[in-house]
Amino acid sequence: MKSRNVAIIAGIVVAIAVSVSIAVIFSMQSANIRNSNIGSVSSDVSTASENASSLVFPRDSRPSGLSYEEWAAEWWRYFVAIPEVNSPAADPTGEKCSINQNDERVWFLAGAFQGQETRTCEVTADKALMGVFVGIACNEKQDGPVDTLTECAQEGPKYLRLAELTIDGAEVPNVEDYKVTSPPSNVSFPQGAVWGAPQGNYVLVGSGVMPIIKPLPPGNHTMTFKGVFDHPTNDVYDVAVDVTYNLVVKEPSMA
Repeated sequence: MKSRNVAIIAGIVVAIAVSVSIAVIFSMQSANIRNSNIGSVSSDVSTASENASSLVFPRDSRPSGLSYEEWAAEWWRYFVAIPEVNSPAADPTGEKCSINQNDERVWFLAGAFQGQETRTCEVTADKALMGVFVGIACNEKQDGPVDTLTECAQEGPKYLRLAELTIDGAEVPNVEDYKVTSPPSNVSFPQGAVWGAPQGNYVLVGSGVMPIIKPLPPGNHTMTFKGVFDHPTNDVYDVAVDVTYNLVVKEPSMA
C-alpha cells in the first residue's frame, strides 16, 4: 500500500511495495496424491477455510458499531499520525508495534516500507486486529482536489491480482471481498510524515484490502498476508506485499 506519489518519494505503507512494474512468483510444491486420498484432502481444506472464515468479521457487519468504511478511516488516521522515522512500517522486528495504539476496541497492524518482513508483535486478547494490508492512499495536498481522491485511491485496488490471508495456517477464503474505501476524512500529518506529506490537517482517502479479524485467544498465533496490485499502464499504482506477523496474544491487564 502506498501514496500515489511514491514513484518519486518511495513511501510505502504495508509490506513490500515497488514503484516499477512487478512480477511476483510464488513457488508451489507438488506432490503425488493417491486417488483414494483426494476426497479426504478436499474435505480437510474446506473445513480449514470455514474455520478461518469464522475468525473474520463479515464484510457487511459493524464491529464495535462501526462499518468497515468507518474503520478504514480510523486506520488511516492511526497510520499517518506517526512520523515516518518512528513508523511501525519501518520496523524490522516488531518493536514499534505498540506505537499509537490508543483505541480500546482494536489493535492496528502495519507492514514495511520495503522488503519482505516478519515481525513479532504482542497484542491483547480483548481487541480485534485490523490493517489495510495492501492499498493506496491519496491526499489533497499531494494528489489533487478532494472530489478526485476516491477515484485516485481506488485506481490501484481495481487491479488486485492476488490476495491471500492465512491465520495459524488456515487460509481465509475470498479475501478479495474485503476491499474497502474510506470516506474522505480529515487526518493529521505530523512533521516528517510518511510519503513526505506536508505537516497539517487535510483530507485523505484510502482504499485497499482490510479484513477485520476477531480477537484471538491468548497464546502464539501466526498471520500471513500476500497481495498484489498490478496496474496495466501506470506502475505508480503497483504494489506487492508479503508480510508475516508472529502474534503473542496476552490476557488484557486488569487496571
